[in-house]
Amino acid sequence: MIGVDAERKGTIRKGVRAISAIYQAQVPMIEIILRKVFGVGGAGMINGHGLHQRYAWPSGDWGSLPVEGGVQVAYRRELEESENPEELLQTLMEKNGVDSLAI
Repeated sequence: MIGVDAERKGTIRKGVRAISAIYQAQVPMIEIILRKVFGVGGAGMINGHGLHQRYAWPSGDWGSLPVEGGVQVAYRRELEESENPEELLQTLMEKNGVDSLAI
């Protein structure tokens, strides 16, 4: 949901409205994570104030944005220009404190 198409469709505007509604709600909430939820989407799923419960299906995976993807995005140009991108990626992962390449 990143890029010009998402901007034209107003994706972030609609997402902000949904998150705003969640944070203004004053009712108990239950969230059920079935698959993956990261970043702003994960933060906006449930209001941290008041009664709330979080359940996860065994396939549920959540947290902050995965560091591995961030390293690849931050160093994309260097990786594209490198003669050995796999080796450079491994070096960058180690430099940034990432243990694995499980992306």
